[in-house]
Amino acid sequence: MLTGQKVILTSIERYDLPKNYLWGNNRELIRLSGISPFPKSSWQIEKWYEQSLTNPATMLLAIRNKAAEYIGNIELSNIDFKNSRAEIGILIGEKDFQNKGYGSDALKTIIEFGFKELNLNRLYARVLSFNQAGIKLFKDADFVEEGREREAFYSEGKYWDILLFSKLRNDKKARTARH
Repeated sequence: MLTGQKVILTSIERYDLPKNYLWGNNRELIRLSGISPFPKSSWQIEKWYEQSLTNPATMLLAIRNKAAEYIGNIELSNIDFKNSRAEIGILIGEKDFQNKGYGSDALKTIIEFGFKELNLNRLYARVLSFNQAGIKLFKDADFVEEGREREAFYSEGKYWDILLFSKLRNDKKARTARH
């Protein structure tokens, strides 16, 4: 269990899967996260859960508020210990908890864990160019926009850019936050 100011990050349990089914079929969440737009069955959600448990390059966690309500997911994926890096993905699925600092706190908590406990050097994220809340989340956490995959994602009849953000353990802002 990882504890932040507003959130607790825990493992996702089988009893959490019904919320993932709802989130995975929520059109707005699908649009912002860039996951497959096809409707998901409970079997597909179960399979996703099982794969996350057995993949050593993925650490998938539940975001819970201090009352232990399950409100979203955060993950480190493509964990590469040789090159000391991982990709971050985050989703606040419960609308009542969006834009209220829970995502920021979860991100801060997983960054600290990645740098201090996993000894990672580089954390990165891919954000769709129309996802203003996602862009703001990573910029507010002092991630640097380092690149752009032009027209790399197709949605709603249009091609969109994917922005690449990163944060290094020894970035000046990262160092100041740790001391």
